[in-house]
Amino acid sequence: MELNAREWATVVWALLFACGIVVYRPTRQSLGALFRALASWKIIASFVLMTLYIGAAIVWAYRLGVWDFNLFTPTLTWYLTSAVVLYLNSTRSMSEKGYFPRIARETIGIPAFITFLMNAWPFHFIVELLLQGLLIVLMPMQFLAHNRKEYRDTPARTLLDALVAVVGIVFMVRAVIWLVSNWGDEVLSQFLAGVATPAVLTFILLPFLYMFALIAAYERAFTTMSFRVQPGASTWRGKVALVLKNRLSVQRVDKRARRVWREIALASTLREAFRAYEAGARADDELEKREREAQERLRRYAGVDGFDDEGRRLDQRQFQATRRALEFLAACQMGHYRNRGGRYPSDILEILGDEPFKGQGLPGTADVVLKVDRRGQRWWAWRRTVSGWYFGIGAAAPPPDQWVYDGASPPAGPPGEFSGWRRTHEYSDEAAVHW
Repeated sequence: MELNAREWATVVWALLFACGIVVYRPTRQSLGALFRALASWKIIASFVLMTLYIGAAIVWAYRLGVWDFNLFTPTLTWYLTSAVVLYLNSTRSMSEKGYFPRIARETIGIPAFITFLMNAWPFHFIVELLLQGLLIVLMPMQFLAHNRKEYRDTPARTLLDALVAVVGIVFMVRAVIWLVSNWGDEVLSQFLAGVATPAVLTFILLPFLYMFALIAAYERAFTTMSFRVQPGASTWRGKVALVLKNRLSVQRVDKRARRVWREIALASTLREAFRAYEAGARADDELEKREREAQERLRRYAGVDGFDDEGRRLDQRQFQATRRALEFLAACQMGHYRNRGGRYPSDILEILGDEPFKGQGLPGTADVVLKVDRRGQRWWAWRRTVSGWYFGIGAAAPPPDQWVYDGASPPAGPPGEFSGWRRTHEYSDEAAVHW
């Protein structure tokens, strides 16, 4: 139960970090806002229940003789790191396909083994303090180097990656040397217990997190159903139908219910609610089928030049992602025009950053070309897809004016003056088959 040098060094840095947050006024104010946001009885109650659940599991294991106070430190470390992270991500992660196999691989696979090995046998306290301080400085810098486009593909990023890797290798070499030189029954027992404890605790926690995510999913559905009907209207039939159809499936609640919440909520009988749900499920299945067919088309025609019988490009890689990203860019331009003095900003890409484009699976804003006239009354932007086809969007007048473009070359100029542009409310599918 005694803390080792690495854990003491972590405690010292954590205390210094906490003192820095309290002393520095902006972070202290931000921390207060965070605590107020988390001070929801639902969040507090679920976290307390999770803690009691884990505590009950540990007491049960102690009575069975498979847990003792020598495992207190790895148990506490697991609770403060893995358990808290799993709890915070549970409502989103539990609805993802393949979540449980991924957690199993991460918990009992090679990454978990390497993590334990690196953290098991520490250096002297002073060395630990210095190495952890070095990581505290390097890792935020490395994060910025990977997420800010001006630092990508620079020597600074390469140097930071190398330094962090060197520190990790130092920890690993130290652990391997200690393990080999002190190998014996006691070390083997300590090694197995250190590897097994986080893995077993994670698998014990997953059922609780699943039920927590299921309750949260139903609460979202029920709340939204109440908002979509007249105040005071009864929605119990829709709620009963939703539970009977989805039962214990978090994925089905998040996937199915969202498209038919209003129809289910408005149902006057249980039979009508069931029918509304089944109609929505069929629509979902049809949509998934079309999406699978679209993905198959992308794979089949990747790199193939030419057009199909309807005039559509065969190779449509990045088409949908580029359209969505440009439409988001246009929405932001409209918002800035209306709220920021009646001008389209020329620095909108810098304001947005890379995330809106990365969220669509695109590299970022580096390959997006944006033009704004001197008066800020017209703008246009375009992007070249990986297949070589260009998509553009822009405006020639105040909002809601909007034009779109697609072609084998970038637009020659602003919308309204050069060929290829079409107003969004004027084009038909025949005139703009790729939009």
